[in-house]
Amino acid sequence: MSLSWPESLRLAIGESRVDVVRTGWRGAVRESCSVEHAPGARNEAIAASLSSALGQVRGARKACSIVLGNGLVRYAMLPWRSEVAQKAARHAYAQAFLENTYGTAAQSWAVMLDESAYGEPTLACAVDRELLESVRGTLREAGRRAISIQPYFCAALNRYRRKMTGLDLWFAVLEPERICLAQIAGRSLRVLRSQRACGDASAELAGMIERESLVAGRAISDARLYVFAPGATAESFMSLQQLDAETYLLPFAGDARYAMALA
Repeated sequence: MSLSWPESLRLAIGESRVDVVRTGWRGAVRESCSVEHAPGARNEAIAASLSSALGQVRGARKACSIVLGNGLVRYAMLPWRSEVAQKAARHAYAQAFLENTYGTAAQSWAVMLDESAYGEPTLACAVDRELLESVRGTLREAGRRAISIQPYFCAALNRYRRKMTGLDLWFAVLEPERICLAQIAGRSLRVLRSQRACGDASAELAGMIERESLVAGRAISDARLYVFAPGATAESFMSLQQLDAETYLLPFAGDARYAMALA
């Protein structure tokens, strides 16, 4: 019989920082390390930050889960096409759509597709293929391996989806450098926007919602707004009061500094 507490190793790779967190019973942080790099750093710099952080955390567990910051991910909502059903065809469709949206740079991206209901649009997430290979190589050198890699937006949505009530929702995920805003209708993703945060995140988020409501031809008051911004207070989102929408700041019980890794 083992008397040891269960452990997990969680990694967050963001635009300007890498976090490595070893958790124990009920997700409590037992050991952590953060290494910063310049925003927009090349893959080599990100890998160096990861290698340094891994070397400072002792955890014996080899398998780890990875969350990628939204600034390292490109998102696209793929319109439903009934003739695209097989896995290979869906990926080919996603690749073509991304190339049409982002240009030839998309040819070097690895694409992941979310599962969607029949007749609904599909979320495509794309990450630089060389970045993924660099991360996996760094893990191998450290004697580790990734058991899951997912974008921060998806990790946060999976964590809170069942706790958000209502058929029409706005769901926002805020990082220091990035704002992601999704429109959810009938429990399905319809719109996803990601933009760099340049100042007052509350005011920027309010502006995004106003623009998307105009594009969709719907009243802001028709949907509830849920905001995931660990460490933020209600006072920091005063600009959202100008919106005629029920607004909820989603709770996060863990250490807000490592919210991405723990999502």
